[in-house]
Amino acid sequence: MPYSIRSMTMDDYEKAYLLRERTEGISLHDTDSREGVERFLSRNPGLSSVALHREEIIGTILCGHDGRRGYLHHLAVERDFRKHGLGTELVGRSAENLRRTIPVSYSGNPTGSGYLSISAGCRNSWTEPDSGPV
Repeated sequence: MPYSIRSMTMDDYEKAYLLRERTEGISLHDTDSREGVERFLSRNPGLSSVALHREEIIGTILCGHDGRRGYLHHLAVERDFRKHGLGTELVGRSAENLRRTIPVSYSGNPTGSGYLSISAGCRNSWTEPDSGPV
């Protein structure tokens, strides 16, 4: 199943919101309103992503930072596209985007540097409770 990944824009809001809304395990809050997401995207330009298959959103992740720490929110992948590495790719892209964005030197921090290298290379071992690899 071919797909592409690009940065999320506000034009993607409705379809991305609907995907998150129907994804089990995701709880939406006031900050997930159109206005809240618009503020989040403007504070963190180019960090959040959507995955597309035939122009339909099949995956999404919100990614941001506070200048020091990176945050991932609401990773969601359409059920039919799970278990093909798409979620891992979205997380890896986010980690790489954060590495390029947060002005921190990792030369003196091998643990932090190694973590970002592993995450950006999509070699992580994150799991969902009782559901296997993400």
